[in-house]
Amino acid sequence: MAETQRSSTGEATVDVTVCAAPCTGPTLSEHDATRLLREEWGINGRLTDLGSTQDQIMLVENAGDGRRNVLRATLADGDAETADAEHLAIRHFRSRDPGLVVPQAVPTLRDHDLVDFNGLRIRLLDWVPGAPLGSAVHLSPRALRCLGRLAARSVTALAGFDHPGLHRRSPWDPRHAVRTVSGLTDHFTDVENALIERALAPVAELIAGDSAGRLPEQAVHTDIHEHNVVGDFDADGEFVPTGIIDFGDLVWTWRAGEIATPMLAAVARAPEDPLGAALPVLAGYLERQSLSGAEADALWTLVRARAVLCAALQTLASQQDPDDEGAAEVAAEDWRALHAVLETDPALATAVVRQACGFGAPETDLADLVARQSPSPILRDQEFGQLRPVDLSVESELFSAGNWLDDAAFPSLGSDTETAVGRFDEVRLGRPDLADHAPAALHLGADLFVPVGTEVFAPFDATVVRAGAQAVVLQSRVDATTFFVRLAGVAAHFPVGHTVRRGAEVAVVAPTDGPLPAHVHVQLGLSPDLPGRGRVRDRAALLTLCADPSPLVGTPTRAEHGRAVERVDERRAKYVADAQSTYFENPVQMVRGWRHWLYDSAGRPYLDMINNVAVVGHSHPALTSAAARQMALLNTNSRFLYDAMGEYAERLADTLPEELHTFFFVNSGSEAVDLAVQLARVHTARRSVVVVEGSYHGWTSDVFALDTLPHDRPRWREELGAHVHVAETPDPYRGRHGARAEPYVESVRRACAEAGPGGGVAAFVSEPLLGSQGGIVPPPGYLAGAYAAVREAGGVCIADEIQVGMGRTGPAFWAFEGQGATPDIVAAAKATGNGHPLGVVACRAEIAAEFGRRAGFFSSTGGGPVSCRIGTAVLDVLRDERLPENARTVGAYLDGELDTLAARFPEIGAVHGEGLYRGVDIVVPGSDKEPAPAAASQMCERMLELGVVVQPTGVELNVLKIKPPLCFDTAAADYFLAQFTRVLEERAQSRTASARSIHRHPTTGQGQ
Repeated sequence: MAETQRSSTGEATVDVTVCAAPCTGPTLSEHDATRLLREEWGINGRLTDLGSTQDQIMLVENAGDGRRNVLRATLADGDAETADAEHLAIRHFRSRDPGLVVPQAVPTLRDHDLVDFNGLRIRLLDWVPGAPLGSAVHLSPRALRCLGRLAARSVTALAGFDHPGLHRRSPWDPRHAVRTVSGLTDHFTDVENALIERALAPVAELIAGDSAGRLPEQAVHTDIHEHNVVGDFDADGEFVPTGIIDFGDLVWTWRAGEIATPMLAAVARAPEDPLGAALPVLAGYLERQSLSGAEADALWTLVRARAVLCAALQTLASQQDPDDEGAAEVAAEDWRALHAVLETDPALATAVVRQACGFGAPETDLADLVARQSPSPILRDQEFGQLRPVDLSVESELFSAGNWLDDAAFPSLGSDTETAVGRFDEVRLGRPDLADHAPAALHLGADLFVPVGTEVFAPFDATVVRAGAQAVVLQSRVDATTFFVRLAGVAAHFPVGHTVRRGAEVAVVAPTDGPLPAHVHVQLGLSPDLPGRGRVRDRAALLTLCADPSPLVGTPTRAEHGRAVERVDERRAKYVADAQSTYFENPVQMVRGWRHWLYDSAGRPYLDMINNVAVVGHSHPALTSAAARQMALLNTNSRFLYDAMGEYAERLADTLPEELHTFFFVNSGSEAVDLAVQLARVHTARRSVVVVEGSYHGWTSDVFALDTLPHDRPRWREELGAHVHVAETPDPYRGRHGARAEPYVESVRRACAEAGPGGGVAAFVSEPLLGSQGGIVPPPGYLAGAYAAVREAGGVCIADEIQVGMGRTGPAFWAFEGQGATPDIVAAAKATGNGHPLGVVACRAEIAAEFGRRAGFFSSTGGGPVSCRIGTAVLDVLRDERLPENARTVGAYLDGELDTLAARFPEIGAVHGEGLYRGVDIVVPGSDKEPAPAAASQMCERMLELGVVVQPTGVELNVLKIKPPLCFDTAAADYFLAQFTRVLEERAQSRTASARSIHRHPTTGQGQ
């Protein structure tokens, strides 16, 4: 991809005010271009017009050796020094950073870099191979860091280069942003001009102020963004940069402008969280290049400058060619980015940048300064009694069973003798309907919960600087410090500009529109535009601007904080074995669950798609009540007589065939399978076990010997014991026998025969629905046939229902029921206790009796009183809330929608499963079912960004496992499907854009 392989107004180096009318670019006929190539460069090639709004750009494909170049024609009346500067800068860049490919001019046969022809200046340039980073519709944080690193490499490579052609007025030079845009007001609406004026105010202040002289200057590319960075995608799907294109906007300007451009490009892609988008780019830059204190202070202003230039100049370009829909779309995107930048408080943005650069300031001492002034009370103390801080955090004990989401169920706060106070610096719960981005959950003020209509008073002499239906901001000053008091949840009495005296009534408490009762939010800070809540990510920066409002409230209000996620991760890494791994590249610290939602320590909700452990949903009140009641009464070892065990066993018996009404109780699934195998071995007086390839059954020594899932046991083939015999996976999708059951049954029969020399088969262990392989449903008749073959060989059939039982496949309670076969032993766990350690083994009476004659059995806490009460409560909820029926209904809906997605997107090879145990098989598009584990992993990471927890499973780790709590409803299914569709569309569009980019770079994002 060569430097001019894009349609771009960014190549303009003239005063944009002269281009109010459509500009006429160069015209070089294909005949003349072909002749020039042959005569000047000795190339016979095929030409393809690449399109441009300024220069004429053609792809040259050499007929002799197939090499590619780019032929670029510009008007010869331009500045020759500028072209010379660009050429020499590229040569300098290549000498300083040979690892990055940049488009250098190819000399003619007479060793010239330029050819003058009929008023045109012609250059032949290297073709820089690869796809633009922007061909990825979504840029991961890693890709954004890559973009920042490229900007830093550009700064380093261009340092020390100077040329007269750089010292010019470029429309993209932030030093001239005010002058560039001020002459274009006639091209914009009144609303757009107001935005431009607002955006340029701090830019003008920077340009005119002393700080501009402290900003280092050098040669700067000024156009490093995702469409000018090219490279390849590695095996894991991560972008590896190989080159930078388009040096047409090279100019001598502020060095920090180089990182402002890619930061804005990131904001344009995620305008809902500008700082969250820009920070990874800045982090990548700082890995290779530092910013001075002056640069850190000016950086967000430079982002504003770039934003207003992009919006203004791209709008101008779209007006010059009204038929170019792409230009209009880019202009609209640029305006959205400008809006996002302007909606970000500049004081906060600068504080965040300074923290990232290592210039973090301590928390503001404004609270101490205010306290010394003895502020007047915001409320009249005698009317409301004692002030009592209440915990409204994500881990608050006030919240249970989702009551924080329901106005009617929200816990009562305060009393006739007390006024509740919501705390400062507290992480509050987010709403599930906003799960696709991190919420602003950090509470930056204190809340006084008082009735609607309560009068609110000014704590100091002040001026009203913001006023509205829900908030008033007062500006005051003490000594040399100007500060602001924000009172939200109120109706202001006075307009902006009004002065008020200390103790004067300024507002009344207004009705609330959320679950929180009426209150006045009291906030103390150094900026008038700080939000009432911020993102936990920005906490350190926010606390340099927001002070503890306790002096204004009259009681200590600051919340205590637990360990940060990084410290939690460090402590776990220090003391917990690496083998006990966590989900995701950057683990999320979960602190609360409700139904099919999980909440992290930053207050963000995530849709839980993988927790078959919490079968009835997280934190079900029936379970917490049962556990608490029994724990308060008795919890002892299982050799005592207590009714909870017998009651639980009786309830379990109601779910199983009559021949499986004898039970053992243990603590986990591994123990359950281990005991099941022991029972089979004692009953048959044999040792050999037949398993299905690709299965996982547990971690005890005997059970681990049966595991054949590569992810959990990579060397299982070499380590396989003589007593373990492996049958083929009955996989209708990838299995070599397709959907025919008998060949797979025959594989079980052969495995049983192989056990003969070792004394015969003791047991066949399998999941009735192959959960470990991704929810594969065996062909009809397989399980019954396999069980028959095993019994003919004298073995016992064990159903591992740990993942797939307890109503998950719906409406049957056990997965083996749906397969038309009955085992001799059932092992269950996980869902049995909804996450509490409880495992169950059910078997035929004669098997248990034989075991009892050979050995006693005792599990200290297996089947203890608390465990059994929880187990019974799980059965109650499954029955009363008809969750197996829900699994069938919602599972069928999900299956149908996933099948529709599979028909649209070739990355989905198949959809497996039953009920609410599903697997989405991710394959290489266009292949013959080739598993795509890297793609599956990328999808999971992206889904996490969008608020959905999903993980890969299967032999190749390419199957997305979908096994949510059984309370999962159609609304949750729709949310999952919407985000999954979004990810699939992003990936499909990226593949298409990457393929197209070989020939033509479309008009795209920032910096055009």
